[in-house]
Amino acid sequence: MVSSPPRRSRRADAQARTQARLDAAEAAMRTELSLLWRIHVLSSLMVRRVQADPSLHSGLSLVAWRVLLTLVHAPGLSAHEITALWGFEKMAVNRGVRELTGRGLIAGGTDPHGGRRIPLTATEAGAALHAAAWPGAAHDYAALGSALSAEELATLSGLMDRLIARARDVTGG
Repeated sequence: MVSSPPRRSRRADAQARTQARLDAAEAAMRTELSLLWRIHVLSSLMVRRVQADPSLHSGLSLVAWRVLLTLVHAPGLSAHEITALWGFEKMAVNRGVRELTGRGLIAGGTDPHGGRRIPLTATEAGAALHAAAWPGAAHDYAALGSALSAEELATLSGLMDRLIARARDVTGG
């Protein structure tokens, strides 16, 4: 008696069809959208963990976390300057600043030159939150970077810097 191969379940068949569609779509995106697709996917994948576990950054929104991260590493920037640095929408940064100020994680100061500019700094509580959250984020970034050799990472960094500069030229940002 000859035995026939086991039949796949409907679910397995549906999963195989889904995977085939995804494989074809990814091939099209890699070809048709190239760099744009890769940048968006990389960014989305790296923020997925934070979105899945808001406790990683004490429930801060992604923009608020990046504002705090910026002010810990570059204190004294204004909301306008942070907007330009990251390429965020102005309203998103303003919401992030309100969120951080409301939680006592950043504070605004006075422009030493007498202008309307409001320099922002992380408070002691903001620096402590950053110190608690940063090791996990740094681990994720290091894990991502470990896919490349030191030389490849340096090359990629230089190329990305050129692309960021060109994007600012193209978009007026």
